[in-house]
Amino acid sequence: MLPKGFSCDSLEISCVTDIVKISNTAATVFRTIKDVLPEGYRCSSETGNLIMECCMEFMRMISDETSQLCAKEGKSTIGADHVLKSLESLGFHAWRKDLDAALSSHKEVLITTRLFYTQNLKDLQEETQDEQEPNVEQWAEVRKSMQVMSKP
Repeated sequence: MLPKGFSCDSLEISCVTDIVKISNTAATVFRTIKDVLPEGYRCSSETGNLIMECCMEFMRMISDETSQLCAKEGKSTIGADHVLKSLESLGFHAWRKDLDAALSSHKEVLITTRLFYTQNLKDLQEETQDEQEPNVEQWAEVRKSMQVMSKP
């Protein structure tokens, strides 16, 4: 018996979506493994699958710990600081400096990207506004030509 609100179609779509997500995750993990291995080394698919399962379990572990931390704090949104605290509580203290640097770098990229898009948007708005403002000389020419055309 299916739960209320579910149909076979929705479950099939959900399963297909999950398979696509897992396939994308697997491809990313295998690509990362390939990029990290020294030249001439290969990784069997069994080993790749094992590494992928380890990655998935690691993410579950962090997610669970972070969710518990947020629940204790009464927060409904997980922030980067929650993840960092969770990693420390799981014993990954040695990663803190590198993670702080990565987070800082990520924030800088976000700020730079936002500034770039904001400036381009302003430029585009100014160009559009300039194009939309009536050119007095052009309108005068149009009026003259219309007056000439309307005279018998």
